[in-house]
Amino acid sequence: MKEENIAILSRVSFYLKNFEDSLKREGISFNVQGKSRFYLKGIVRALINYLESVYTGKKTPFKNSLKFFLGEKALKKLPEDILLLWKEHQKRYPVKTPREVIDEYMEKIGFFELIKSLPPDQEKEEREIIEEFYYILSPYKQGEIKKFLDSFAILENLETDRKEGGVFVSTIHGAKGLEFEIVFITGLSESLFPRKGSLSSRKELDEERRLFYVALTRSFGKVFLTRPKTRMGRKLLPSRFLEEMIIS
Repeated sequence: MKEENIAILSRVSFYLKNFEDSLKREGISFNVQGKSRFYLKGIVRALINYLESVYTGKKTPFKNSLKFFLGEKALKKLPEDILLLWKEHQKRYPVKTPREVIDEYMEKIGFFELIKSLPPDQEKEEREIIEEFYYILSPYKQGEIKKFLDSFAILENLETDRKEGGVFVSTIHGAKGLEFEIVFITGLSESLFPRKGSLSSRKELDEERRLFYVALTRSFGKVFLTRPKTRMGRKLLPSRFLEEMIIS
């Protein structure tokens, strides 16, 4: 079967990163649609820039990170408290985990206060991206910033993805109007699909259910339904949509 006849779909864009990484490692060509490409997202690049600046002591990635979060004005006069934290991190990163370094940096720049001014959907997406980034950092121990940066560089340099052809990797929204012989619908666990934020609203839950139907109808052949049993150390329940399919 040709790779372009296969689609991997997810409700949320950050969840696609897992499949991008796996396809790259296996040398399988793929075509990313929508807001995926996790490592190309501005916020992820900015956090990686900060870790790089802590490890190398170079100011350029540090300034690039600050510019993303605080704007051009922050570069005219570097905030003293953030500059002091950066210097402290250069001295103490061998006794801190990469996540601890990022946690302290995010708190210092007031990231979670900054995103409160965004539209609700955008704020939620930013929080989901940070959650995924924390998950990526979680295996790394004290002093392993370089180990993380090296693993990131390997993934970044694997040019196996293509602009055309290959396995179609997309959010469900990005697959509307398209059909494939084989479709994998991923992330079918509560809080992922349906999204956690939709569980308290009948209207939003109905919209999640409609999107699940859209995903199912992207295939004219076979559909594979998959789900994670755990996420960031927490057990996840199967999506209610799976049970509804059995009952119906």
